[in-house]
Amino acid sequence: MRNLYPILLLFLLVTCKKQDDYEPLLKVVEGLPAGITSFMIDEVPKENIRFVNLMQTDQVVVTLPQNYTKGEKLITHFKLAKGIVVLDSFQKESDGSTVELNFDKADVLTLMVYDKKLDAPVGRINIYVDPTTPLTAVSKGKNYEEVLEGELVLVPFTVQNLGTLQTITDKNELSENIGVSVKNKKTGVITGTYANRYNSDHGLELLAVIPPDLEAGEYEVTVQKQNRKVVLPDALVLKYGEPLILNQIVTSTSKDGAKLIRFNGYNLLPERKYTVELKNDFTAPQQLTLFPENQLSIKQTLPASLAGGNYEATLFIDGKEVPSSSSFGGNLLAVKRETGQPILVMVSNKSNVVNGEVTFYKATTTFKKSEPIIAYLRDIERKDMALLFKNVVGGKTYELKFNGTTETMYAFSYFDIPENVPAGKYEVYLRDGNKTSERYHKVVTIE
Repeated sequence: MRNLYPILLLFLLVTCKKQDDYEPLLKVVEGLPAGITSFMIDEVPKENIRFVNLMQTDQVVVTLPQNYTKGEKLITHFKLAKGIVVLDSFQKESDGSTVELNFDKADVLTLMVYDKKLDAPVGRINIYVDPTTPLTAVSKGKNYEEVLEGELVLVPFTVQNLGTLQTITDKNELSENIGVSVKNKKTGVITGTYANRYNSDHGLELLAVIPPDLEAGEYEVTVQKQNRKVVLPDALVLKYGEPLILNQIVTSTSKDGAKLIRFNGYNLLPERKYTVELKNDFTAPQQLTLFPENQLSIKQTLPASLAGGNYEATLFIDGKEVPSSSSFGGNLLAVKRETGQPILVMVSNKSNVVNGEVTFYKATTTFKKSEPIIAYLRDIERKDMALLFKNVVGGKTYELKFNGTTETMYAFSYFDIPENVPAGKYEVYLRDGNKTSERYHKVVTIE
């Protein structure tokens, strides 16, 4: 038995040695993951390679010299520790002697550093390429013609010598898009925007994102990456489409303020006729004519005869009703006597919930005591809030205390109906601290 001890000891030593064979990787090149012992790029001097650690990832910014001859390819050379390989974006494995990367139409070049002993990634490198040759733009032989329809206008274009779309600025900040500016040739007004890449039948193309609130007209488009810029040889021509009025949950005005009724939209030109019909359960319907301020809004002065309160607002263009897309059942105009008043926008209950990507409640006018009232409120301070129910017949007012909010994107408020509130028809107000809203636009019924 004693003769077995030396053999057992030798076995334990060998086993421990095998378990301890793996040595932690050391960081040799500052700015690159551990396991990389050297890094070079053909035709790119060391001073043109900048290493940055950003967002806990090693970033390499490559500035190509003027005399670079490899086109849109980078020929990189790595020396790697034993057992380390690099994987490109297609999961192609390389031992690092030579890795060829194509930055044509690439946002960024990404390499994964992989430890085969651990069978796990140990780091990642993002490579950004900035040529020094000037940007050039290719003409398509005609203007870019687009129609303004209330949405972003997307304009595909081509520039050369861009490098990767993304880069790291001199302030070590990630720039994810290309700068674009559009200059109105008539007014000289310049609007800044951006471009990114999108998939087309021709592969990844650049796409300028033009805001929908520009005036129609002819524009000069300038594309810029860092300190290099180029003017596109073809003009951008924007034309007005059909008029569009934006649906809003609530529009408010006040008799002690600007005294304006205003609705926003797009392509609101003076050759059209704009009207709004205002109605509630307490007054006869009224119709007002609205006039364009510019192509983005129409307005009218608040008539002195229009009583304070909530009104359903139905809009018309050239006599044709503009459909409402409000989830709550229609556009609301809140006419306040004082600017600081809260607004009772809508009342509903759990029976009228609509579940989807966004949970909301449809307005209703009939309630059972067994269900709390769910209300949507605006311009509130949440100070001792309560709904005030005024009986239409007897005039007595009942108080429904605030009892929390829903956990939804739109914060709806709960108000319980006390037992002493009799069945009947009611006018409804919202009290918030020492302020009370104007009357809700509907008579509600408690059964």
